[in-house]
Order: sequence, then structure tokens, then C-alpha cells
Amino acid sequence: MRNDPGNSRPEYTRQLRLAGVALAIPTILAVSPLVGFYLGRWIGGLFDKPQAVGIVGLVLGFAAGVRETIRLIRRIQSELK
Repeated sequence: MRNDPGNSRPEYTRQLRLAGVALAIPTILAVSPLVGFYLGRWIGGLFDKPQAVGIVGLVLGFAAGVRETIRLIRRIQSELK
């Protein structure tokens, strides 16, 4: 990194933070349904319905991932203004 007068350190760290938040989005979209499915299967195994509750967990995990992604996108947009 160069010591340019126009390169302010807070702006650089802000951009890195926003990039980190943006890179978390694909991870959230991939992991949330998996966690929901396996958690649903585990809970369903307690009630002898692992597949049915696993599918419900998958749907709930996907919905939670989309909700969190929307929240992160709004956060990024508000910090860019």
C-alpha cells in the first residue's frame, strides 16, 4: 500500500469490511439449507420421521439463508450511501 494523500486508511478498511460481508453471502446461501436439513433430520429422527422433517428443515434453512442475504445486501447498500 502506498502513502498517497488521497488514500485514507478508514476508507480502505471500510471497503475491505464491505467485501468481507459480500463474500459471506454465497457461504450463507450454501450452508443454511444444509444445516436446516441435517438439523431437521436429527429432530425428525427423534419422532421417527427423519425425511419429512428434514425436508421442512431444508425449506426453513433456505428461507433463513435468503432472509439473511437480503439483510446483508441492505447493510451493504446503506454503508455505500
